[in-house]
Order: sequence, then C-alpha cells, then structure tokens
Amino acid sequence: MNITEANIRDITIFFEKDTYLACASNAQCLMDIDQARSVSMIAGLPETRGLTQTPLSPEWYSAVSAVFEQRGIGIDPATGFRTIGGYWNLITAAAGFLNIITITGLGKIFISSPKTAKVRGLIWVDMVWPWIIAYDLWNHAFLYNSLADYTWYCTLALLLACTVPAFTWAKGQWIWFRCFTLMFWIAANNILPELLVRPSIMTNFSTMNPVANQICAWAALLFNLWLFGYWLYKIRVFGRNPWTNCLFFELGEFRTIMREHTDDRDKYWVTDMIKETPTELGFEPESDIPPRDGYVGWMPWWKKDKRYPKPRTPLAADPTLLAKGVTERE
Repeated sequence: MNITEANIRDITIFFEKDTYLACASNAQCLMDIDQARSVSMIAGLPETRGLTQTPLSPEWYSAVSAVFEQRGIGIDPATGFRTIGGYWNLITAAAGFLNIITITGLGKIFISSPKTAKVRGLIWVDMVWPWIIAYDLWNHAFLYNSLADYTWYCTLALLLACTVPAFTWAKGQWIWFRCFTLMFWIAANNILPELLVRPSIMTNFSTMNPVANQICAWAALLFNLWLFGYWLYKIRVFGRNPWTNCLFFELGEFRTIMREHTDDRDKYWVTDMIKETPTELGFEPESDIPPRDGYVGWMPWWKKDKRYPKPRTPLAADPTLLAKGVTERE
C-alpha cells in the first residue's frame, strides 16, 4: 500500500506540474500556503535569499513568486514543498510498480527462534539484497521527486537506518527496522515541525536540476527491471510460487538467515513446498528428520495439503487443519 500510494503521488506530480508552476509564480498562492500552517513553508527557501522586502509581507511574496517563475520551479500548494515534474515521475512510478510485483515470500514470514537469539525478531527471510536495493533506489527516486529538499534525512538517513542492519547484524529483519524508522520519522515530523518540516538548518536544499531526477529515476527503473527478470527466472526455472513461497533459497544471505535465526521447525517449514531439503540448501539442521511438532505450510484459501511430497512435519502437528478435514498429501 505504501509503494502504491507513492506511485500515485508520482503520477499526480507529472499531471499537476503546470499547476505547481502556476502556484509558485503566484504571490497569493504562496501566501495561502503559509496562512494554512502554523509555520512558514516559504521563508528560508533559496528563492527568498537576497530579497530586500519585509519577510512575509505582500511585497515579499510577490518578489518570491517572481524568482520562482524565473527559475521554473513549482511548489505543491497541498504540501508547500518545492517540486518539479516531468517524465521522470512516470519512470519512477513504473519502477515502483515493478517493486510491488517482485515482493516475494509473503507466506514464509515468521518470528525468529527463541533458541538462536537473545532478542526475537520478525524474519521476512526472502527479503534479501536484490529486493532491498531495488526498493531503496525506487524510494530515493520517489522522495527526490516529491520531497527533494528533505532527501538527505527522509531518504538517505532513513533508508540506511534499515538497510545497514539488514546487510550486517540483522539479516532478514529489514521490514522490522523499516517499520520503526518510518514510525519515528512520522512522529518526529508531527512533534517538531519547526525543525523538520519548515525550511531550517535541517534542510539540505536541492538544486532542482531535472538531470538529478532523471538519473535517480533511471537507476531505479533499470535495477527493478533486472530484479523483475531475475524474479521471472526463479519462477520459471525452479517452479516456485513467489507469494506463498520463497524464491531466493540459493542466495548466501538466505542461508545465513536460516542458520542464524531458525531452529529445525522453522527450517523444515520454510522448505516444505520445494523439492530441496534444509540440508541440501546448506541450512545446517540438527537432524535430517523433520520434527513431528514442527509447523505446517498452509494458506487460508487452500483446501488440501500442497506441500512437496518428501519427508516433512506431519499434518497432525496442526490440529486445526485436521479439524477442517484436510488430509496428508502422499
């Protein structure tokens, strides 16, 4: 939902770019933006530098609008953020839609085993480096399009705060850190708007050069196209379902996550819909025999056992499925 909303925002910027330019070049529109907020979104912008008029006076707004018009920079009347729209918005939205399609492993999200770590974490085991990098490039491009003046902390700092742990000490827990960073960012913006929302010392103003938008957009699209191709390869060659199952079992990062954060019950559950066993994949289970008290791979809309016909945790481990009349697959 978050990515979809952002894609709609990018498309909106593309179609509303002339509206944004008209607002920025209209003194009354700039005044309306400030009057609708408790803090000024105009004072402190690069377009206000060097003006001799009294700040926030009608003459001052007229001078600011003239500078905006001269530089060809727009401003979103709904947010008060400087914005330039162009074809790069559509490219970024395309990258975002590809990023949604290539989300995998939704049916294999779990809590790390209490035997393997002091602190239990939310593990989305298939969310490994290909998708994380694709997401980061797309998210940076989107925010540079819509919040260019806030990119250094809205994008760089926030993305690094979840990507660095996911690539180092918290593999498999990217989504966990992403939820926390977004929560703290939203809370901070509501608590400290004078520091984080209005132009201030926290603001690293964008050059508003469309070349930067184009580079970010193309980087996001090209990497997401590569990921989409890799996604298709995994589906076609290995015959895996990307949503109910995982795709990236063979990646070294995937193996590391399974070795460090799971016990045998998790290992046999994660692999119960594919031909390969945890041992064959390098997950290093303690036993080559699936635990009888393990977990059963299941989706709510399934009417029968769809696990791969190999040694696996018996269906009896989940009394709820037995009560529904589901029988063991031969």
